[in-house]
Amino acid sequence: MVMWVVLTWLFMPILGWYRGYLGVSLAVGLIATSSVVTVIAVRKHIQFSLSAAFRTSIIASTVMTVFLLLFSRFVTNILQVGVLTALSATVYLAAIYLLEGKEFLKVTLSYFKSGNA
Repeated sequence: MVMWVVLTWLFMPILGWYRGYLGVSLAVGLIATSSVVTVIAVRKHIQFSLSAAFRTSIIASTVMTVFLLLFSRFVTNILQVGVLTALSATVYLAAIYLLEGKEFLKVTLSYFKSGNA
């Protein structure tokens, strides 16, 4: 946390001054990339798999992207954008459900139970 505060106070003003809005965006990108340092530090103490954590999301996002690439060319008005958005969200959730099964529903609903807020 201290690292991110220091990086924010260093990069934001300097890059913002020299590059304007683009510099601020670059600073945010550099600060976000520094999360790799945190992952490396945590891995020294706790063994975990990043690929297992992101596997379902990446596959579901890929399925949704393919869906959007196939059907976005047919969108001609704002109503169709809304329909396509709802359909792509449905495709994403269906892909997650197919990959994770009932465990997905159980974990998601557990977030809404009292005591988790």
